[in-house]
Amino acid sequence: MQKIGNITPTANANGEWTNGNVAAGTAPTILDAAWLNTVQRELINVITAAGLTLDPNNDAQLLAALKVGIGPGRLLGVRIFTASGTYTPTAGTSSIVVELLGGGGAGGGIPTAPSAGTAGGGGGGGGYGRKRITSGFSGVTVTVGVGGTGVVNGAGGAGGASSFGALMTAGGGGGGGVGSTTTSSVIPVGVQGAGGTTTLADVSRNGGSGGTGLISSTFAQGGVGGDTAYAPQTRSNTIIATAVSSGNSASANTGAGGTSALGLNSGTGASGGAGGSGLCIVWEYA
Repeated sequence: MQKIGNITPTANANGEWTNGNVAAGTAPTILDAAWLNTVQRELINVITAAGLTLDPNNDAQLLAALKVGIGPGRLLGVRIFTASGTYTPTAGTSSIVVELLGGGGAGGGIPTAPSAGTAGGGGGGGGYGRKRITSGFSGVTVTVGVGGTGVVNGAGGAGGASSFGALMTAGGGGGGGVGSTTTSSVIPVGVQGAGGTTTLADVSRNGGSGGTGLISSTFAQGGVGGDTAYAPQTRSNTIIATAVSSGNSASANTGAGGTSALGLNSGTGASGGAGGSGLCIVWEYA
């Protein structure tokens, strides 16, 4: 953008327009075509950059172009809840897109395993949902599901559901089953934790089921934790010598399931890994 002073010497010391002063011998600023063309090009660039075609019969095109850049529909901000709370929209928010992820289930624990392999089932992943909401979202209670907890010689705890008020809910993953033992052939053990499901969403994805453990008299492999829209399966351990291992916990705010505990000839019980906590993300639009 040019000032008129860049084009003609009849501007004032600041490069701006002047009416002139006859008594002082100051000439008025000349209305120069080059400056008018500069202004016209600047305005046209705003309109065409917004994807509009110049229309000589429309005097509101500059306003329409500005609304494309700063008006309704632009992203105002992203709010991330890693724990429960209350959503208060940013000023100017007219609609939101909410993403929810339920908490993951814990892996199954194992009993003592003398002269045998033992492993439980992996916990299920939390459900995922996404929804656009255009009204009634101010002051909504946000619940972020907590991951399930593992216990010794018992099924893993289920993950908690995440919710955005009564507008959408993402269910938590189920806990993995308690381990059993064998002293002979290779067998799968431990009930798989079921993946969480979602209600009232525009788009949804069930959490992945946990995996079964795999055991024999010479090795034990834990059940994997179920995956989610935000995380892959939680990897489990394998034991081929006398040992015991608690399950691996899923990372926080991924909603993944924890893996099961496992052992071989250990004589000691262990707990499954905890599930990952859920998540709520709010995308705010003008």
